[in-house]
Amino acid sequence: FNVQDVGHTFRREIAKLSLYTDGPQRAFRQLNEVGITAVYGPSLKRTYIDGACFSLPSGKPAIAISLRHDRLDNFWFTLLHECVHVEKHLGDEGIILDETEGRTGAFGNDLGMESEANDLARRALVPDDILEELGRAAGNISKAKVQSYAKKADVHEAVIAGQVRMMTRRYTHFSGLVGHGEVAKGLGCARPCSSETAN
Repeated sequence: FNVQDVGHTFRREIAKLSLYTDGPQRAFRQLNEVGITAVYGPSLKRTYIDGACFSLPSGKPAIAISLRHDRLDNFWFTLLHECVHVEKHLGDEGIILDETEGRTGAFGNDLGMESEANDLARRALVPDDILEELGRAAGNISKAKVQSYAKKADVHEAVIAGQVRMMTRRYTHFSGLVGHGEVAKGLGCARPCSSETAN
C-alpha cells in the first residue's frame, strides 16, 4: 500500500465503476490491487454505521461497508468517503466509524475531517463543474435531467439521484433511481461478503 496511489484520480476511477452492474465487486478488486482490504457486511444492530476504515495488524488499511442501506447511491458515497479517510486521516485516527445520518459521524468524529471526506467523496463522484451546475438545478430537476447529468459525470444515475436528495434534503425523491437492493447483487453475493469472496 502506498498512500500516494489513492488520491483523487484513483477515487474518480472507482466512481466510474458505478456504471457496471458488478461495479461494487470491481471496486473491491481495485481496492485490493492498491493494498486496501475491503469487506462488506450487514449493519450492526442498534447502530447507524454505514462504513468504517481501520488499520489491520499488518499495517494495511481496510474499509468496511455495511448493508444498512442496500442502495447504490449510499454504497458509492460511503465507499468514496472511506477512501478519503484512508488517504487523509487514518494515520492519525487508527479507526474511523461513520454514520451518514449522524450530525458529527459516529462517536463524535472531528467535524473538519468529516466535512473534508464528504467534500472529496462528492467531488470524486461528480466533477466540480457538473456538481456546481447540479447544485443550481437540484431544487427543480426531472428524472431525465438526473440521467443526463449522470451521463455527463460518467457515473450511475443513482449517484446523481443521491446527490440531489442530499442537496434538497428530500430523501424520498427519485426513490426509483437510487438502486434499492442492487449493492449485494453487484457484489455477486446472496449474503454479505468480503472482497476476498468477491474476487
